[in-house]
Amino acid sequence: MASYQQMFYCKNCKKNVPVNDKGQCMTCHSTQIKKSWSVRFRFTELNGEKQKRLTGFSTKKDAEKAYIEFKTNYIPEKFNNKQTYNFSEVLNNYFQVYSLENEESTIYEKKRIFNNFILPTFKNKDISTITKIDLQDWQTKLWNTKNTRTKKPLSWKYLTRIKGFFYNFMEYCKNIYDIPNPFERIKTPKNMTMKKEIRFWELNEFDKFIANIDDVMWKTFWMTFMFTGARFNEVRALFINDISNNIIHINKSLTNKKVKGKQNIPKATKNHKCIVKQIPDVLALQIKEYMNWRTENKITGNYLFGGDKPLSEGTIRRKLKEHTLQSQVKYINPHGFRHSYVSLLIHLGVSTKVIAELIGDTEMQVISTYGHLYSNAKDSAILLLNEKISERNVKNF
Repeated sequence: MASYQQMFYCKNCKKNVPVNDKGQCMTCHSTQIKKSWSVRFRFTELNGEKQKRLTGFSTKKDAEKAYIEFKTNYIPEKFNNKQTYNFSEVLNNYFQVYSLENEESTIYEKKRIFNNFILPTFKNKDISTITKIDLQDWQTKLWNTKNTRTKKPLSWKYLTRIKGFFYNFMEYCKNIYDIPNPFERIKTPKNMTMKKEIRFWELNEFDKFIANIDDVMWKTFWMTFMFTGARFNEVRALFINDISNNIIHINKSLTNKKVKGKQNIPKATKNHKCIVKQIPDVLALQIKEYMNWRTENKITGNYLFGGDKPLSEGTIRRKLKEHTLQSQVKYINPHGFRHSYVSLLIHLGVSTKVIAELIGDTEMQVISTYGHLYSNAKDSAILLLNEKISERNVKNF
């Protein structure tokens, strides 16, 4: 808010002075007074908000004009080019801060994406000079990028993940260095790809699949997948003591990312949730049989499946294909067991809130991912309602 004031300059006193009603200097009573207008206002600088006054205007209108001109043309010191912010140097600082509250595997993935998709364009650039045009050009190029192995376009989900990492870094620069984030006005392209159909098994398909497996370990492994709804690396990460008295504790996962030459490192589950729930009796009996088999074969180690180290991802996927071919059911990937578990719960009439608690997701995620399955459940509910009403009408008439 600007404040305008009329000033009176005494040529004799050589300073601004108050005047009496006769227009005389109240200090020396001189009439050699020069009238002028000033405007006072506040503005933002590098070290915070400051006050400024513009003086020496013949009329208030001139003062107003000067104020508008100043506000229009003024470039705050924090946005000028006097200080440079090298992209690579700031990125190193960012990862030092980021590593304080994120796991090593997450940092590894983020660094890999920056190295492959962002740094080749911006590594030597001054962040404060990055414009909307620069980012728009980068985004257009990114959306036209193809997988070097398959020669197919990158998935929309992966593209938005890359952009999200870049956006978060620019937000960090905005908060720490007061550099504007031009990404705020860059619209993300729409997802033009068709949503993939979720592949899962009905209970009768799983029964057919499991009936062809004689190996007690693999039979227990696939049943644990099917009747817990746990994620792929959560099942791999299970320890023997995670299951007791028909209760399973899903409190860790494994990472497949190679971090400093390591992999299969136990870490927190997705969303850092610990799921404690009862398992079906059929799975409890199968696990009991499996534990007896382990004892008889003198298999040691903490991991429920694998012993001293977890089963490898490659072995699991190979066995799944082999067992699927044997049973002649449609192929689903390991995550398909989770979809099958949720599908079974939906058709049993379990609420989305309870399902979310059982699988460690939010209710919104359940609705978003599995909402289309509820259409069948709704149809079934209407059929049951119709049957009930029909029975009532028959009795009444």
